Amino acid sequence: MKRCIKILGVMNRILIVLFLLGVLFWSSVYVFMYEGKESDRGKEFVTKFKHGRDIPVDTSYIEPFDVNPSEEFQRMEATELVDSMTISTRSGDTYTVKALTFSDWDIKSGVFHCVEIYKGGKKIYEMKRMQGWTNLSERLSSRKKEFTFCRPFNVVDDTVVLLFQGSHLNDQSFQLPIVVIKKGKARLVFNQSYKVAGMSYGTSTETHYFASKTIEKAELHLIVKEAKYDEAGEMIERPIHKQLQIVEEGIGFGLGY
Repeated sequence: MKRCIKILGVMNRILIVLFLLGVLFWSSVYVFMYEGKESDRGKEFVTKFKHGRDIPVDTSYIEPFDVNPSEEFQRMEATELVDSMTISTRSGDTYTVKALTFSDWDIKSGVFHCVEIYKGGKKIYEMKRMQGWTNLSERLSSRKKEFTFCRPFNVVDDTVVLLFQGSHLNDQSFQLPIVVIKKGKARLVFNQSYKVAGMSYGTSTETHYFASKTIEKAELHLIVKEAKYDEAGEMIERPIHKQLQIVEEGIGFGLGY
């Protein structure tokens, strides 16, 4: 009898320990989920930079490059190299980005109609547009004008963000395509028509276990709607602006900078 009572006592203590561990586990899960929701409150993500090989894409942020492109254009091949650049991630992956156009196009114009991305000589991505893209304006390049047709951002160890500028007429809105390259894959994550008023750019350095890394971040100042004035010069419609951030967490609106 005493032995049975002793065994029951041990089992009770084990059950109490298991119960407390369960409470602790689910409390941690709840706190994690709650804090995650709190940290994302007010943020509108276009894509997040997650671990693994995936590049999340929300198609609601992607406008088609061309509306009803002609069959002739779809059959055309861009063979003339306009420009190219080699980019590397902080983890050591190297990619080649090429801007190409058609054989009868003026290369000196700076307009190109095809973008190809290669890794180790293998093409991993291609995009084409009838109106084409153009060299970056000073707003999207840099003070040193070190970037021509494409602006890369190293925001995560294994990830590079590429920013292009669609060609446009009379300084009107142009498509703003953003491509994310990660672990041998590339995907278009953003392509919408905005006029870019400017760009803020910065870097920060973080140190972990005596190893430091530099994180690039940017904020694009987009004009959604221009201000309108009457004949007397009085503003009758206020402009609408949006800020698109490229940070270590991801790409989106209201992420902080």
